[in-house]
Amino acid sequence: MDKNIYSRTGLYIKFKSRNIIERVAVDDLDITELEPIDYRNELIALYDYELPEIYDNYTVDCAYDFADAILKDNIVLGILLKADINKYLVHGKLTEEIYTSDEIKNKLETVSVRMQILPYMKGYMNKFLYAMKNKKLLTDFLKYIMPDKVEYKVVKSRSGEEILFFDEPKNYYDYLIFTFYQHDETVCECENCNRLFVPKTKKKTLYCDRAFKDGKTCKQIGPTQKYKALAENDIVLKTFEKEKNKMYKRMERAFTFGETLKSVSYDEYTAWLSTAVNAKNLYLNNQLTVNEALEMIMTD
Repeated sequence: MDKNIYSRTGLYIKFKSRNIIERVAVDDLDITELEPIDYRNELIALYDYELPEIYDNYTVDCAYDFADAILKDNIVLGILLKADINKYLVHGKLTEEIYTSDEIKNKLETVSVRMQILPYMKGYMNKFLYAMKNKKLLTDFLKYIMPDKVEYKVVKSRSGEEILFFDEPKNYYDYLIFTFYQHDETVCECENCNRLFVPKTKKKTLYCDRAFKDGKTCKQIGPTQKYKALAENDIVLKTFEKEKNKMYKRMERAFTFGETLKSVSYDEYTAWLSTAVNAKNLYLNNQLTVNEALEMIMTD
């Protein structure tokens, strides 16, 4: 490892093959070589990640604490958030010795705004993945939401090897999204948990590998759970399937015929679906009552 190039807080990556990326995370002076990962799984990791609550205003210390908390669960997202915060400070400090009171106020406001980008970014990720799953319907939408350009920095090792450097969460995930789109990757919806995943092969895959219940994965549970048969007799599962089909058709009509009285936008559809899937899965794991789950799932 050529440590001389890892001089700034952030994430350094290079593609080892078409899908596998090698990553080095730098947190101040600490350099950590992470396990190589399929870049598609990096996107799914953000899709699955539950962001902590984000407030309107942050001191620098609170922002760092927030980034540290995320770093424990998702080191890549945590490092990128720290790197983003650092760009508005000098050696991690924001004091009267360096800045005037007005400058401090402006920089604190900027840091708080940067934190608010995270839920927007995660929501965009969800919409993108659902659009990739429904490419036949949403081809034009996908072209519309794709960024015209992706920002990143390039550093070179002593051997001349180019390594990509990111110091903002949005730029990193935009880069992965753009790559995913260019590769025309496949996205599936698990028939057990209804969450999105990327199949390992081109072969039709019905279930994902996420842990679902009692330490067992959807792939282990799905075929024996006979979800569709169960849904015919369970009011929550029956309602979920009915509402899901109804909301999808409303969104489909909006794309086909334009807005109507009962049409829903793509944003409204994905927001509802995320809530409904979470409610259904919590119910199946005995964490919500029937009435609690139905209240979250039913639309009108």
